[in-house]
Amino acid sequence: MGMFVGTSILTILGARVPRKTMLIGLAVIFTLGNALTALAPSLPIALAGRVLTAFNHGTFSASARSSPPRW
Repeated sequence: MGMFVGTSILTILGARVPRKTMLIGLAVIFTLGNALTALAPSLPIALAGRVLTAFNHGTFSASARSSPPRW
């Protein structure tokens, strides 16, 4: 559910951001969400970290797949 909602919102908000900048920003948010989950002292904080990572995971996957590889 978080991926479905997050992908829609973040794709619209990031439409004018260069793709490389968007991917780096999403990777940073993904890392912070995973760190929050790993270091969470309680279940609600761990769930918040998981929702944060789910929100940007779909957008990251879609953006990365649509970027042409640079060989």
